[in-house]
Amino acid sequence: MKSNNRGFSLIELLVVVAIMAVLTGGFLVSPAVGRKKIVDTFAHELAGQIQYSKQLSMAREGQWQMTVYEKDGEYFCVHENKKSDTWSTWSNEEFLGYSGEILCEKTFQDGISGETGVEGEIYRIYRFDKNTGRCVAGAGTFTISGYGKQIGVTVYEETGRCEITREEL
Repeated sequence: MKSNNRGFSLIELLVVVAIMAVLTGGFLVSPAVGRKKIVDTFAHELAGQIQYSKQLSMAREGQWQMTVYEKDGEYFCVHENKKSDTWSTWSNEEFLGYSGEILCEKTFQDGISGETGVEGEIYRIYRFDKNTGRCVAGAGTFTISGYGKQIGVTVYEETGRCEITREEL
């Protein structure tokens, strides 16, 4: 009996090597793409919370604000209500991201320091007018950066409108 065992052809080996290269490249690229999405997720979550804060301010009685802060290496935001001259937390802390992955520009307004019920390093406080929705504290751009990406979350003073702008570094 004759055995026809010649092995693999050069074409077959090249096809296998090409497939392995494509799969390996996909695994190397996907973590980088995932890390860039962390910055996007932070910005979209923050923008959503700012809009929610504006809605609370216009729909509910009393004064309302949203505070962005860092505590134990994590960024959070919380909605607060002013009752009898004291700010108290109304909502649960909303997790925004880790400070080791994301860098936020600290733009806290000195004029309203101490007017919050949260513990941690304050980065920004947003307040909106009940009747017009105008941003009375916190207007401007809050810059978030990380993994070669920089995103600004801008709140316009006149309208309280929130907008996200992107810039690759």
